[in-house]
Amino acid sequence: MPSFVQFFRNFHTTIRTILTCTRRFNRDNQQTSVFGFVCQVQYSEQTVNETLKRYHPDYATLRRELISHQLMQREDRVYWRVGQM
Repeated sequence: MPSFVQFFRNFHTTIRTILTCTRRFNRDNQQTSVFGFVCQVQYSEQTVNETLKRYHPDYATLRRELISHQLMQREDRVYWRVGQM
């Protein structure tokens, strides 16, 4: 049985891979969408959570990773996609 540390490392690697592939796809195809979020649209935290649940049950970590990788920003529980249209 893997330890919590091993699980976290594997999870973090999986999230990083998803974000890297998404960023690469968007750059190569001139897309502005990441997990369905588009630039210049504001999303409530509930909407972000519901959208990310489709990709992984730990949507809170995925949401934090989007912010830490500077793909989204937030203020007062409102989120928006970072980038140009």
